[in-house]
Amino acid sequence: MNTRPSSTRSQPAPSPAGPAKNRSPTVAREKPLSRNSERARSGGSSPPLAAKDHAIHHKDGSLWACGKMLNAEMVGYWKWFRKDGTKLRSGYFDQGRQCGEWITYDKTGQIYKVTAFNSKARKPSTR
Repeated sequence: MNTRPSSTRSQPAPSPAGPAKNRSPTVAREKPLSRNSERARSGGSSPPLAAKDHAIHHKDGSLWACGKMLNAEMVGYWKWFRKDGTKLRSGYFDQGRQCGEWITYDKTGQIYKVTAFNSKARKPSTR
């Protein structure tokens, strides 16, 4: 004959180390994966991140610069403007570094100077 009431649950057997006092089970936790390690683990099949349009404005609200940003770095073609709206400078970025030809314009919009940047050295050479 069973002396226990049917509504109570059976308790687990005590561990050899003694009774458990508010112990939670130990769970092995993985470190959060970065986007690159997730991509590597999945065989590189994740689509690459897309650069997003970005604009910076002067204090008066007029456009100062526009281009694309990827992972908080300037990428691709960027343009800078004066407060009156005329183009000041334009050029390309590769992973946040100036590269290729950068053109500086005078107040009338004519080319004033062309500077060539090497994307690795970041040292300009003026023509």
